[in-house]
Amino acid sequence: MATAINGKDLLVFIGSNAVGASRSCSLSMSNSLISTSSKDDGGWESVIDGKKNWSVSTEGLYAYDDANGIATAETNFIAGTSVTLNWREATQASF
Repeated sequence: MATAINGKDLLVFIGSNAVGASRSCSLSMSNSLISTSSKDDGGWESVIDGKKNWSVSTEGLYAYDDANGIATAETNFIAGTSVTLNWREATQASF
């Protein structure tokens, strides 16, 4: 069984730089369904799995200076360049 982590105990990292301290965090996962209903289903809907998606959101504080990388992340976002974010427990690094 996975260990529960309080969302307020997470830091947001870009690479090895802590750029934000989370106050709350949520993870959402969903699966779209594709209808396979036909007249032979007796009026019942029939579905199969479709595409899956997920999202993570956080509310918190961040350091807006390039020493921590958030300004670079914003520049990359505007330019359409990929940025990898990581969430780790606050006990694993300081902010």
